Amino acid sequence: MEKKDIRVLALDLDGTLTNDQKVVTPATRAALDAAAAKGVTIVLASGRPTAGIMPLAKELGLDKKGGCILSYNGGAIIDCATGETLYRKQLDAKYVPQLCSFAREQGVVIITYNKQGVVTESPEDEWALKECFTCKLPMQKVGYIGFEIKPMAAIVMIAVAAVEGIHFIGKLLKKQIVWKKSVLACCLSAVLGIGAAAGGVSAVVDSLHFPVVTDTVLGWQHHMMLGLNKDTNGGYSQADFDYSTSFSSAEEQHAAELKEIGKRLKDFGIGGYLQHFVKKSARNYFDGCFGWGGLGETFYTEIFPERGTELCSLIRSLYYDNTEDTLYRYQALFRQILWYMVLVLVPFSVFTKRPLDKKRQVAVLSVLGLMLYLQIFEAHARYLYTFVPIFVFLATEGIDNLREYLNQKSERRVKK
Repeated sequence: MEKKDIRVLALDLDGTLTNDQKVVTPATRAALDAAAAKGVTIVLASGRPTAGIMPLAKELGLDKKGGCILSYNGGAIIDCATGETLYRKQLDAKYVPQLCSFAREQGVVIITYNKQGVVTESPEDEWALKECFTCKLPMQKVGYIGFEIKPMAAIVMIAVAAVEGIHFIGKLLKKQIVWKKSVLACCLSAVLGIGAAAGGVSAVVDSLHFPVVTDTVLGWQHHMMLGLNKDTNGGYSQADFDYSTSFSSAEEQHAAELKEIGKRLKDFGIGGYLQHFVKKSARNYFDGCFGWGGLGETFYTEIFPERGTELCSLIRSLYYDNTEDTLYRYQALFRQILWYMVLVLVPFSVFTKRPLDKKRQVAVLSVLGLMLYLQIFEAHARYLYTFVPIFVFLATEGIDNLREYLNQKSERRVKK
């Protein structure tokens, strides 16, 4: 057989390159050094995360002699000498909630990785501990609650603090201050509200007794960048997520995101941004189902079996499409009609000659704050869901104002 030059040597780690103690023996190290001296590129291939292979790569001197890491079972390829990511294939984030739900149903622990170590909700799990031993990485405990907490919840707190602050300042000045026209009071109260909201969130996080890893947080820069994505009309973008998570440090990530924000604003121009504004508003407000079932939740998308009773058939006919088994067609139409009615009535809640009391001021200010948030940051109809009671409250106020206006108009006609 003709001898051919070997250019690449790809090696599995656990049980192949390393022994049972996860150690490279002197004989194996000598063979690798000899291969590298002949110009052979050493590739460390494993199902481990990149952070679980890099220490071994440095131990073998691949960061100086050159070589590659093939991690996550081929999900990423890293140049050891430069740290450059040569290839990366990541699971779409929309599948993560579905996978987490399925794992809980099956009693299986899910683990993932960050730059600090192995990440899981169950650090005491046997297999999670074995993964830490194999990868020589520390355990990072996280809670799923972080996915559920959204900053929109703080908007109401800010509105309450702002309204109370305006009235308090008015009493101090011993003047009748109208909250709409007091710019100074609004600014001072907004600062007070933001401080109260930040303090409240911090207190809640501290009470949960698990560490918050700030180095991997996707900050406001990332969500503002998402809000300026033309292709998704300001919605979630896997490409933007991959871009933000591709940097080695938070400082580098935030600087790159701010640069991209500036570029997108420049590309839009005034006219282009106004068009984007309209499309983004439609994405935010024109879904009366609020993105229901849009994140892979099996509860919303599973077709349950027929029970054979008349009541069951009636309810199924309202929820399922009997011809194609598509979901909640009639229910979605009904909810859409109700939501459009609410949206039409909300503006009429402020068209009144009567001064707004505190609760109405808080409701109006909360909706304005939400609208501002949704236009600046990532757009998603589900972010409105927690504000539905406020929208309904303002819609009922709009009905009262319309009724009052029509009654007054009718009385004027009678007098004439």
